[in-house]
This record gives sequence, structure tokens and C-alpha cells, in this order.
Amino acid sequence: YTGRVIVNAGWETGYITVGDYSDSNLLGDEYPNLRYIEPIPHVGRNGFIVHQVYTWQLLRFDRNGTLIGEQNSVGSRIDIDFE
Repeated sequence: YTGRVIVNAGWETGYITVGDYSDSNLLGDEYPNLRYIEPIPHVGRNGFIVHQVYTWQLLRFDRNGTLIGEQNSVGSRIDIDFE
């Protein structure tokens, strides 16, 4: 998941553990304005791509939330789907 946290006006990106529905925060408020998260298929926990509005970048993270790639000049709404 990714989105804005109302109680502190921050941003959060993480995953929800299946079964107990607890969440694990991956990015905290380090990367604001993230939208359109898309997991990248992998065995176990997936990596993911998000769109950062205002900077107009695609950011790719590994399964631990470490930035491993980025692409600039993505200035419109995107639709990503990995099969």
C-alpha cells in the first residue's frame, strides 16, 4: 500500500501481512507524494514500482524498500500491470 497518513500529514508505503493483517512500513516519510503502487512478481515478498507526483518519477524498490532504479519525466497518470 501507499498513501498519506492523516494523523501526521506524512506518507507511508508498506505491505500488509496475510493472516493477521498487520502492516510493515517500508519507506516511512522518506518518499512523499507516492501514488499508483504496483508489485513486481517474485517468489516471496515482491519488489514494487510507485509513481512520485510533483517530481514526475517512477521509482523502483526491492522487496526490502531499497531504491534500485528510477525514471524521470513521467508526467501523467500511469497504468502498470505485470503478468
